Amino acid sequence: MKIIYILIIVICSIGKTHSQQLTVFDTKADKLPYIHAKLFAKDNQGHLLHNLTPSDISVTENGIKRNVISVSCPPEGEYSKLSSVLSIDISQSMDNGEPVANIDIAKAAARRWITTFPADGSECALTSYSSASYLNTDFTTDKPKLTGLVNNLHSDNGTNYNAAFLDGPGAALSVIRRAKYKRVVVFITDGRGYGNDQEIIRLAKDLNTRIFCVGIKFVLPDIIKKIAEKTNGVWFEQVNSVEEIEKIYDHILNLSLSYEPCELVWETDVHCLSNRTAEVAINNPSVQTKVNYKVEGINLPKIKLSTSSVRFSDVPP
Repeated sequence: MKIIYILIIVICSIGKTHSQQLTVFDTKADKLPYIHAKLFAKDNQGHLLHNLTPSDISVTENGIKRNVISVSCPPEGEYSKLSSVLSIDISQSMDNGEPVANIDIAKAAARRWITTFPADGSECALTSYSSASYLNTDFTTDKPKLTGLVNNLHSDNGTNYNAAFLDGPGAALSVIRRAKYKRVVVFITDGRGYGNDQEIIRLAKDLNTRIFCVGIKFVLPDIIKKIAEKTNGVWFEQVNSVEEIEKIYDHILNLSLSYEPCELVWETDVHCLSNRTAEVAINNPSVQTKVNYKVEGINLPKIKLSTSSVRFSDVPP
């Protein structure tokens, strides 16, 4: 009986290692009143959900339930082994941030990646950069080693994007040349720097490398957004918490492994607010998340007068 009891405890513990997940991203509001977004959803076993329908999803904005027009999910496919480079900003500004320092959010992101990337021979390298680049470790499958090196990162000097990608021993696009498998760079920063975006993009394409970019408490500059977009990556900005960054790194990993997201469309109100928030929920398994999106001014409703003046007839008192 003791043996049976121990086995039950072990099985229950394993069952709790996964939790339901929902991540909504790449929200576009250029075809009002319809909002388009991408999503990844996982059940409590960590499996991606591929059979979602509009009745499975609800969207609420300002307490008002929106009409879900469609959700389309690709069939489940195979994934390839991964060679990833984590490129982490260690400039002095990374010590800033309340209640959690920016460097601690970046470390949490890296630890999440290390914990979740497949133990199938996939490999990971760790680099860091400020005004120069540093190779913390070349490609390895040793997760405890990677975690220990992440925990030991500390801040140093300014921010140089060329150092992150092109120059020095820790330049991500130099390290990625030694990759064995599918090539991905995950870049994180909290500040503006300088860099040769054309050369970064050219070299990444030559090396068949996707670049994903993340900004901590910070609106990414156009140079970084362009690098992500032109290398078939995705960018994220204004990430303010450990919880947010972990979700983002989860679905960067999904994208890196060739998992394709579901496409969600809902109908919103036509009104004049530019910055909006939607609560997206899946009914079974029960999980929800919030997504912020922006309607650009050119897409907002406008009042247009057909003449330059308006005349009213006399009104008796």
